[in-house]
This record gives sequence, C-alpha cells and structure tokens, in this order.
Amino acid sequence: MLPVAPRGYQTLRLLTRVADGHRLTQRSLAKELGIALGLTNLLIHRLAKKGWVEVVNIRGNQVRHLITPEGMAEKTRITLQYLDTTVRL
Repeated sequence: MLPVAPRGYQTLRLLTRVADGHRLTQRSLAKELGIALGLTNLLIHRLAKKGWVEVVNIRGNQVRHLITPEGMAEKTRITLQYLDTTVRL
C-alpha cells in the first residue's frame, strides 16, 4: 500500500466534515481545513464528480453537502491506509 498523500489527507478531512452532517459553508470549511476558499470549492466539486459527495440545492445560493455510500467507503479506505502508514512508521 502506498502512503497517504497530502491530497488524500485533505480528502479524508473533507469527507469527515461532510459526514458529520453539520451545515457547513465553504468559507467555514476552508477556514477549518486551513486551505483557500477556491481550493475548497475545487475539492468539493471533484468529490461530487467522483460520486463521493452529493451537492443538494436548498434554495437560492444555499447548498447542502451529503456524503454518499461511495464516499463513506472511500473515507474508510483512506482512514485504513492512513492508519496502516502510521503504524508502519
């Protein structure tokens, strides 16, 4: 197994926050993760394109991010990979 890349770690953190089920704004999510707002937007769109996150329009410009079963499986895979790498180190 390959070590978890920093991008994999960002993906894990993002999927974890979405899985928490709290209403998040991209701005607050960017602040929590310590990354730029534009990068947060890009990562969410990539996760949605892969089918790991569903973006649901609530009204107007408000959206809700939901983790899909495929996203939960990917979150589990990345977590196991991260733990495996940590234990080996």
